[in-house]
Amino acid sequence: MTGLMTKRWIVVGMVWCGIVYLSYANHQVIQHIKQQQYKIEQEKLDGRFINRHFDTVIKTMKQGTLLEQKVESVQLGVLAAEDLLISAAIDLDLMGPGVQRGQTPIYGNSVQLTASFYGSMDKALQWIDIFENEFPYISVTRIEMNEDPVQNTFRYQVVLVYRYSVAARGSAGPGNGAAWS
Repeated sequence: MTGLMTKRWIVVGMVWCGIVYLSYANHQVIQHIKQQQYKIEQEKLDGRFINRHFDTVIKTMKQGTLLEQKVESVQLGVLAAEDLLISAAIDLDLMGPGVQRGQTPIYGNSVQLTASFYGSMDKALQWIDIFENEFPYISVTRIEMNEDPVQNTFRYQVVLVYRYSVAARGSAGPGNGAAWS
């Protein structure tokens, strides 16, 4: 009798092992299906978002390309940026404009520039607005303002980041904001 009971318990144990295995396999299949459904739903939502905001997405992508000036060489790009900074200061009647270049690039494609000049706060803010609105590849990171009692004005030191991308020869055209007007 014990041999028969042992065989029955072995069969029952094997059936339960089969049931547990099938439950585990079923759970794995259900999880995989849920993941695929989630992925499909996310793709549908992304598609709807892009369809609804297509113009905005395209505009944002174009603005992203404007955040770097295409130049044929780093030195030419930095010289052009320095010239833009000084020319804008002169056009706004800011006194003593100058630009110093950072020692090393901040990132792989950007250079720190420090512009300094004397003038009123109104003119300095106009100068900053020029670069925020017309030259998005030059961004202000820090402004220092000190009163100069000798000249009865303020001395500004503005730290900027100039972002560039080196283009193939001939591809950096006038549409890249290379000229100051």
